[in-house]
Amino acid sequence: MPGISVISNWASICHTDVNRYKEWYDFLVAAGTYEECWFHLPDLELHLKYLPGTVVALNGRIFRHEVVEWEGGDRVCYAHWVRPTLLQALSVNFHLG
Repeated sequence: MPGISVISNWASICHTDVNRYKEWYDFLVAAGTYEECWFHLPDLELHLKYLPGTVVALNGRIFRHEVVEWEGGDRVCYAHWVRPTLLQALSVNFHLG
């Protein structure tokens, strides 16, 4: 099913999202009052500044990602994702190529 996870003042260890649909993106929306934060994609050797108002689209099933710490206030992340069961229930046949 589709979902929105609300992550409030929580660090996320390095992980992949194994229950996500492999050909779709997850959308992460950063919000809050914090002033410093970095979004890490270790497989790509990327460290992205992740301030309130930032939106990240990524394939969380393929790329490991994490937010270890932040500074200066409260941090909220709204993570929107799709599971394969939703596409199956809607009879969506999605293929690349």
